[in-house]
Amino acid sequence: MKITTHPNLDLDAACSIYVLEVQRGLRAQLNFTSEAVPGTIHIDTQHGNKGKRSCLASLTDAVDIFGKEFVLYVDNYEDGTADKGYEAGTLFSAMRHSVLDTGKRGAPADLELYERFRPILEGLHKKVASYRKARAQLYQTPLRLAGGYLWSLPSTHSPHVDSLVDAGVVGKVFHSNHGLGVSLFKGAHRTPDLSRIRYRLTGEHWFLDPRGFLLTWGSRKFPRDDSPPEGDPRTVEELLKLIHDTYYRDEEILSEHLSRSVKAH
Repeated sequence: MKITTHPNLDLDAACSIYVLEVQRGLRAQLNFTSEAVPGTIHIDTQHGNKGKRSCLASLTDAVDIFGKEFVLYVDNYEDGTADKGYEAGTLFSAMRHSVLDTGKRGAPADLELYERFRPILEGLHKKVASYRKARAQLYQTPLRLAGGYLWSLPSTHSPHVDSLVDAGVVGKVFHSNHGLGVSLFKGAHRTPDLSRIRYRLTGEHWFLDPRGFLLTWGSRKFPRDDSPPEGDPRTVEELLKLIHDTYYRDEEILSEHLSRSVKAH
């Protein structure tokens, strides 16, 4: 497969080339020229697919390969309205400077730039595929509402944390050979204060991470052979009950607030 795109390869063209390579299952032979080249697929040029704002957004399978957010980023990149949460443009520009520092110019520089950037596109592609697989696994993951918060429970399935957060899960309650505890997910919209649970525990060896995202009796780094003292949770169900008892008032306040909001409207 032969692909022709413009000189001075940019982010849109690089991503578009990768999409075609995935679609065809072939690595492309690349030409970098503004002229029409017979017998090649023209990408992001006046002789072929250029798209309204980006070539990538016009390609079938682009969203499936990279995800909607990234395709939107590339679509907005040229006019400066791209989501600053993605740093792909900055990284691509830095790679270009690195290639130019080798002394290469023209088509050799564009080709090396694509070869350097391609593994990142491949990694993003794999991440999106993994995320979709995790979303499917989410529906096989046991979840439990306790204290007004949704928790994931121990399971043989391991969905991606992002998919759990998207579903409104704030963290996980776990029990393994290493320990028993609660861990909060980064990025969760509303998370409880774990120090309130720690205050209700009597065992001195319960560990509350200073950043507040982990409360555990034993861990992978510091496993414990003994159980928590009598009166403290020793199972997932007992820990869930403690979570409920700690935050149930939060749940009542939230329910009351929602009830008033509905009546107001």
